[in-house]
Amino acid sequence: MTFLNRIEYRRNSDKKLLRVAAAALALTGSATAGIHPVSRPEEIHKPVVIYATSPGHVAGDGQGKNSPFTEALLKHVGTQGDTLREMFFKVAMDVTAATEGKQRPWAPEWPRRPFYFAPAEPASAPTEAKRVALVIGNGAYGGEMSPLRNPGNDARAMAEKLRGLGFDVVQGIDLDRNGFVSKMKEFSRRAEDSGSALLFYAGHAALVNGEEYLFPVDAESVENAADAHLLGLKLDDLLGMMRKTNDLLVFLDTDLNELGGGR
Repeated sequence: MTFLNRIEYRRNSDKKLLRVAAAALALTGSATAGIHPVSRPEEIHKPVVIYATSPGHVAGDGQGKNSPFTEALLKHVGTQGDTLREMFFKVAMDVTAATEGKQRPWAPEWPRRPFYFAPAEPASAPTEAKRVALVIGNGAYGGEMSPLRNPGNDARAMAEKLRGLGFDVVQGIDLDRNGFVSKMKEFSRRAEDSGSALLFYAGHAALVNGEEYLFPVDAESVENAADAHLLGLKLDDLLGMMRKTNDLLVFLDTDLNELGGGR
């Protein structure tokens, strides 16, 4: 590709992004209250977290074999030539339409440079460092935590999709706390010095003072912040295990409800 052709390709890509963004922003709006963007001050690269829904809203399990968010991800995540942001806008429009506006995916921050799951011209792109993904679907909850029908299906489908895109996938279905920690350790080892690391999680979660906690299936009753600290895994702590990853992406197919205080 000549220099002038590269300029023209970038110009067309920017136009496409603006068209898609204008449509999607009308659907997704903005919802920043109540959530602290996930960050690791000691690291150069911030994670990009994409939520299945905006704060205080429900992420639907869906009537089909996958949730609306995962179904849209599976459709768009491998589109050749789309940046992460372009992919998100397509996902957001599909989910918003499928749920009649009840669920609106949300992404508070974006990477400084474009990220491609499938570059437009892979032959001309430089050799990419390894890609690693942790894919978890927790649905077999007990006690007072309602079981979820689709997280297992969502995780299996996403794992297969990501393997097809060149990711080395660590997969976990219906993990208790020990199993969750074990998969995180395995993921951390594989992600050492990787170019891209991705976390996909479908299951129960909650916000505590604006910070996300993910719950294993043996978390049978979570009523307040103290329960979340005791039974959940803090997302920011999990991401801190990937210290040398250039691109760190997180997809959370879960609700974002703030828990009250209590001890």
